Amino acid sequence: MEYSVFNGTDLQDLELKAGDRVHAEIVCEGGKLSFKIQKGKDEPVYESDGVFFSHAFDVEIEEDGIYTVTVTGKNAKGSVSFVKE
Repeated sequence: MEYSVFNGTDLQDLELKAGDRVHAEIVCEGGKLSFKIQKGKDEPVYESDGVFFSHAFDVEIEEDGIYTVTVTGKNAKGSVSFVKE
């Protein structure tokens, strides 16, 4: 997802298996982002709030299931990518 100005929330579901990795790339050129990766009502497997810098990271999945990636922006500029590896 690329955006020139993002205010709001976007969701995407990923069907993942134990041992899968989610590779995330965050490009933040302005504003702030918050995001989380969560299976149902379980505690998020990854969560970050108020991100204002670019970075990349991997999250290893421990249980099979459908995980929701939630991204919230406030005057955010840049892009985000969450890819199953």
